[in-house]
Amino acid sequence: MHKDAAKWDGWAQLLAALVARALEEDQVLGQALGEERELLAYPVAGQDLVLVGLGLSAARAERLDLAALLRRRGREMERSGHWLPARFEDGSLFLLRRWPGRPDQAWPGGAALALRHAEELLDE
Repeated sequence: MHKDAAKWDGWAQLLAALVARALEEDQVLGQALGEERELLAYPVAGQDLVLVGLGLSAARAERLDLAALLRRRGREMERSGHWLPARFEDGSLFLLRRWPGRPDQAWPGGAALALRHAEELLDE
């Protein structure tokens, strides 16, 4: 298996576990993926819905050209249009997306591919 494919599969597994824990504990949870990347699971109160995100630390987000990210997203709406950028109060920036009951079916190509597309948006 290609090392990048293993990375995306690993991130998808981490995200699925994070979502399950967030739903069970009914709280927002994050998982660091190194110094500058983080996964997020945010259960929406009163709904069977979790917002998930791939984000950048405040220090890294500060260096990101948000206009360029939005242009990349606009050029690739079919692959990346489901990821919505959001800057948080602490300065971090996340790409957010709804986590359906079965993301492998609702996300064409599955969660690993969707996370790869999000990562591509965050890369300059």
